[in-house]
Amino acid sequence: MKKPSRIAVIVGLLLILAGFAWSGFSGQRIIDDVHAISSKDFTTKTADFDSAPIQNIKTNLDNLRVVVDTNTATNKVTVDYFETEEDKLAVTNTNGTLQISRSIEKGADYLCFFRCISAPHKITIHVPADSSYAYDVTANNGPVAFEPTDALLTKSIRIESSNSSVQLQNVVSSSTIDLRNNNGSIKLRDTKAGSRLTLESSNARTDLNRVEAPIIKANADNGSMALEYVTSKDLTATASNALITLTNLATEHATITNDNGSIAGTAVGTKDDYDTRITNDNGSIQIDGDWYSNSYFSDGSNRSKSLTIRGSNASVKVNFIR
Repeated sequence: MKKPSRIAVIVGLLLILAGFAWSGFSGQRIIDDVHAISSKDFTTKTADFDSAPIQNIKTNLDNLRVVVDTNTATNKVTVDYFETEEDKLAVTNTNGTLQISRSIEKGADYLCFFRCISAPHKITIHVPADSSYAYDVTANNGPVAFEPTDALLTKSIRIESSNSSVQLQNVVSSSTIDLRNNNGSIKLRDTKAGSRLTLESSNARTDLNRVEAPIIKANADNGSMALEYVTSKDLTATASNALITLTNLATEHATITNDNGSIAGTAVGTKDDYDTRITNDNGSIQIDGDWYSNSYFSDGSNRSKSLTIRGSNASVKVNFIR
């Protein structure tokens, strides 16, 4: 392109930008216009139920965000959701089971343009703060979040998800918590299970902070794992191709395995409290600042706690703290 032609193009672009600015054009204006267009194609709805007869809450939904929250203002279970002409939900309470599923689903619409952009694609389940239900949530291709404003008591929680995130915070289960997420992360904060906590994830991070359960089994394929202030009688943690970090791990018996990834962190107690067995193929081992090659086995087996670590092709570094 000749130099005068380049100058003409630049001048033209500047004039176009000046015209947009003079007319009040802005990114926010586009967002507002898109929202106005798209909101015509969906309606928000609310369904509420007396809380006393409900024992179980079950969802079977794809491509939607599912949120569970507490509500101190009412003694009802309330479900906020949306519908379009071709995507309708059924919210029913039958024999003590509140179920949320699709009654009509056309499927993916690749030509929906504006009307798909601002549709909420979300349901929120509000439960009384003093409730205790069993939750069975299936939500593929959509995140699941238990985000109670007050501590949420539950009988049990089972979540089956994929291609998105699962998050629990400020949740207490009197029995089990079972979370399985394909190609998605799992994040727990201030969460307690009365009997067993089971976590299965792949290709994403597993993050536990201030989590407690008598039995914890956590597996992260091709994903990192962080265990911070985790308390358990029996902990099994497995990861691969990523890092496992431990912060103030408080367990009676722990087995930690990581293929092709490092293991590093702190365990509560002294080295003499643990029957420690560490093997690390093609990797280094450091315990309380001392280096060992390939393996470390503590002297004696009559210790109150046990710690077994298996690694490969990376480093293992553990410090014991009082």
